[in-house]
Amino acid sequence: MTEDILNLVDKRRKAKGEQEEYESIHREVRRKCEEAKETWLNDKCREIDTFQRQAPNTMYRKVEELMGKKKTSSTGCLKAKNGEIIMEKDKILERWSQYIKELKERNRSKERQLCRTTNSERRSKDSYLEDEKWKSHRTG
Repeated sequence: MTEDILNLVDKRRKAKGEQEEYESIHREVRRKCEEAKETWLNDKCREIDTFQRQAPNTMYRKVEELMGKKKTSSTGCLKAKNGEIIMEKDKILERWSQYIKELKERNRSKERQLCRTTNSERRSKDSYLEDEKWKSHRTG
């Protein structure tokens, strides 16, 4: 905020009893704040542009300062298997535990299926080799 805006804010506070003057000063404060913000953002953008070629790491740091760090949001709720929304922390933990167990079980069943497939392929190869041995033994 500029010194000019701060002076206008003081003037607005003093004009609280007079509706028209207060509103007029209030509009001027808002307009000047918007202009100041636009000027500040343009200055920051020019600063970032200069760092783009000279020092990219500094540029990224300046953008992060301007935009703020990325924040993840957590709503504090979770959907149960039946579609019901869970809000209680202990029930949410229980649901996560259940979900992880389900994932592990899916992985185990996939592993079992893969083992069965591998074993049956191995048996097929073994029986093929046995057949070939018998054929060669009978003809040889």
